[in-house]
Amino acid sequence: MIREIAHTADLGIEIEAENRATLFKEAGQWLSAKLVNIAESEEKRNLTKKKVIIQESGLDVLFVCFLNEILYFYEGERILFVDFDIKKIEDNYLEVDAYGIDLSKEKKINIQTEVKAATYHQVEVKKEGGIWKVKVFFDV
Repeated sequence: MIREIAHTADLGIEIEAENRATLFKEAGQWLSAKLVNIAESEEKRNLTKKKVIIQESGLDVLFVCFLNEILYFYEGERILFVDFDIKKIEDNYLEVDAYGIDLSKEKKINIQTEVKAATYHQVEVKKEGGIWKVKVFFDV
């Protein structure tokens, strides 16, 4: 479950999932959908695979770094990730096979929202009552 949070200058979301891997995957898919609206038929063809490995000091930092890595590939390499296969996740380590569309080869790109970065402001990844939850804000 993903819920957008009203905020004066930024964009925020809260996500609930059954495990950490699903939490990260859903956040990545939500962010990609927020950036660009790509037709369903376009998403299925010729996806580029990238191995993403992140090691950080804790789960909150790891989560923000994962989202910012998606933004890096989008802005820097023109790859919009549309699917994520979480290979390994621990409190300070994440290994993901990310599958994305090479936007430099696309004729028509419908940009939705300009997102500058995921922030550490109020970020919290936690397990509560058997459900994984996160709240995160983005600079837009």
